[in-house]
Amino acid sequence: MTAPRNPTDQDETLVRACLRGEPEAFHSLFERYREPVYRLAYRITGSADEAEDATQEIFVHLFERIGSFRFESAFSTWLYRMAVRQCLNRCRRHHEPASLDEAEAIPSAGEDDPVDLCLRREREEHALRAVAGLPESLKSVFVLVGVERMPYAEVAAILDLSVEAVRMRMSRARKELSARLIREGMAP
Repeated sequence: MTAPRNPTDQDETLVRACLRGEPEAFHSLFERYREPVYRLAYRITGSADEAEDATQEIFVHLFERIGSFRFESAFSTWLYRMAVRQCLNRCRRHHEPASLDEAEAIPSAGEDDPVDLCLRREREEHALRAVAGLPESLKSVFVLVGVERMPYAEVAAILDLSVEAVRMRMSRARKELSARLIREGMAP
C-alpha cells in the first residue's frame, strides 16, 4: 500500500482506520485538527475557556459520529461544519452573544515591545467584540473566510450555502463590521 499523497487522502485513510476501530487513527485526526478547530471555536465564542470547552465537545461529538461520515465531501469540510454548528449552539445555550470581556488575544511569536503588544491587543479586542456582535449567519462566514482564510467554495460546503450566498454574507459582514468599528472610534 502506498502512502497517501495529499491531506484529503490522508484524512480518508485515517477515517477508515477509525471505522475499523484503530484508536491511533482518531488520535492522529485529533492532533491534526486540534489547533484549527480551537482557533475556529475561539473566534466564534470569543473566549479561550469557551473555545477549549467547545473543542473538547467537538472532538467528543466527532468520535461519536465518525461513522456517519459518508466520504461525499472532504473530511475537513465535514468537521468544520460540525464545529461551526457546535460553537453556534454553545453560544445559543448561553442566551447571549459571545462575550469578549475575558478574551485574550492569540499571541504572536516574537512580540517584544509591550506598547505595541498593548495597542495590538486593544485593536484585537475591539475587532473581536465587533465580530461577536454580528448575527450568527454573518459571524460564521466572516470567521471562516475573513479570519481562517478558507476559500468561498469550501465555506459554502461547510455552511451548506451557495458560493454567491457566502459572498453576499461576507460583504454584509464587512459592511457591518466597518460600521461598528467606526462607531467605536476604531475605524478600519
